[in-house]
Amino acid sequence: MIILSVLAAWTVGVFVLLARDAVVGLYNLSPSGEYNVRMLMLMMACVLWIRMFNFSTFIGALRAGGDTRFALIMEICSIWLIGVPAAYIGAFVLELPVYLVYLMVALEEIAKAIVSFWRFRSRKWIHNLVNE
Repeated sequence: MIILSVLAAWTVGVFVLLARDAVVGLYNLSPSGEYNVRMLMLMMACVLWIRMFNFSTFIGALRAGGDTRFALIMEICSIWLIGVPAAYIGAFVLELPVYLVYLMVALEEIAKAIVSFWRFRSRKWIHNLVNE
């Protein structure tokens, strides 16, 4: 199921890239706005497969297997220790454009993917949830 969701995300990412110009053309944007939207859609398409992997492992396997505490702690830690500081540094310290700030926030997804893959492979997430 995890492989299927990642493949579906790759497919959707390709469609997002192919539809970029059509989507941007629907709006009356300045040239810099068009560029930012195109780049943001590119970044989103590139990160989508990692996000879907995390959805499948965290929400699908780990939580369904009864490992809700680990999933909760990892989710909170990744947001507050990686995502929020990366967004702050990218936006206010480095003054990067919005699409690069989005990419910096995606570091949170990469960290979650590494940890969730490790947890998934360890099989520590499997708990008997049914009492007989």
